[in-house]
Amino acid sequence: MTTADHLLGLQEIDSAIDQCGHRRTRLSERASLAAADVAVKKHRAEIVAADKAAAAATTRIEALEHANAARDTKKKRLDAQLKTVIAPREAEALMHEMSLLDDQRSTADDEELECMDALEAAETARSLADAALTQAVFAQSAAQAALADAEAMLDAEVADLGSQRAAVAVVAGSDVVARYEDLRKAFGGIAISRLHGTRCGACHLDQSSKTMETIKAAVDGEPSECEQCGRLLVR
Repeated sequence: MTTADHLLGLQEIDSAIDQCGHRRTRLSERASLAAADVAVKKHRAEIVAADKAAAAATTRIEALEHANAARDTKKKRLDAQLKTVIAPREAEALMHEMSLLDDQRSTADDEELECMDALEAAETARSLADAALTQAVFAQSAAQAALADAEAMLDAEVADLGSQRAAVAVVAGSDVVARYEDLRKAFGGIAISRLHGTRCGACHLDQSSKTMETIKAAVDGEPSECEQCGRLLVR
């Protein structure tokens, strides 16, 4: 094999390894896991919101019941006091105050019913979110496993390509490989390409007639240089 063959072999293998890297970032399993993560986060947030709503409703119900108990105690005291008064105006004042307590209790009872409805809704929402979270966590675990499998397959592919590369590099020789590595760094991963007619396969630009003559005159198997991009060219 010629120097050009070795360089093309290295380039082909390295391009395949680079493609594995690109494929890794674009795995459909990665997108599925991201969607599963979003779902888990969403349902956990729903549970937190439902718990807060339930706690708020429970706290308000307890406060209303405590206030109603205080009103009941006060009304009993006023009722007992009413039975002992004789003056009409004093009795009227006591009855008015008792009537206000009844109105306040009625309003509090209505609010308590609303709070109980809110509590029930929060508990229902919590139950639904719990069930949804269980499914989402299961889907998340499955997505993690699928991604791990897909990445393992890519790792095996890269390992195999690495073995092939090592074999080619040994045959090519350290000087050739070092030159190739320098070119890859300089030209974004593509160090060498075939010539397609008069066009560089890497930058897709045509070579001048003078450069074409130089390429044709080159020793068979020795790469030339693209006058446009500076990469190596092989006929």
